[in-house]
Amino acid sequence: LASANKRAGDLAAAVDAIKHAILILKTTDDTEGINRTMLDLLVLLLESGRYDEFKRQGDEALSALQAEHDTAGQAKVLWRQGDVLRRQGQAADALSLLHSALRKLGANGGAADEAGILFALAKADADVADWPAAEAHFRQALNDDPAVLSNEPSLYGLQAGICERRGDIQEALRCERNQVRVRDSLLSEPMAARLLRLPTMYSVRTQDRDLKVLHEENQAAALGLASERIKSRFATGMCCLLSILVIVLAIIRRKV
Repeated sequence: LASANKRAGDLAAAVDAIKHAILILKTTDDTEGINRTMLDLLVLLLESGRYDEFKRQGDEALSALQAEHDTAGQAKVLWRQGDVLRRQGQAADALSLLHSALRKLGANGGAADEAGILFALAKADADVADWPAAEAHFRQALNDDPAVLSNEPSLYGLQAGICERRGDIQEALRCERNQVRVRDSLLSEPMAARLLRLPTMYSVRTQDRDLKVLHEENQAAALGLASERIKSRFATGMCCLLSILVIVLAIIRRKV
């Protein structure tokens, strides 16, 4: 459900679904599942720009992962925390967190995680105008995960900046065009997903409306039935009373 809402562009609903999943997982012994879902929540909060909530959830996740000596998990949290600092204009502070994340990841993480941290380092390097370091980290990250460019238009923007500082204007322009192409493609996906969901949403709303009408009709029928029962009981009572009166009158006449 969280993934479907995210694809449809409804990040608030995705966050709510992930939080509900965490509550359910906490009733189990699936520590790995809890940690993985907490990291998914951090990513969604980061994408949503809910930085205050991210800080609280990130600190809680980091404490839990430290208690379990999960260094790979700690690295992923530090990576996201560094990314938040960079987005808030604190690139210098972000660099120390990101380097710490890279050290903690070590050989415990996959190539995609290492590439993600390196790309974040390259962006922070660019923010502090350390272009040689930005290029080195970018190249190393691209080696680890070359396919990521098709899903992250901002990386094409970073690559364009690196090429421009290197004096390769033609390559910088090509990267800028790729950034626009990938961004437009990604922006169209949520709209397409919403269009695909429209028939289902319409069907659900129609069913809700029909159920409401049916519920109102049932209530009206129940009220009518209750009224008929009252009338029936009253009529039965009157019949009994009349029967008693007839019997009493018959007895009196016999005695007379």
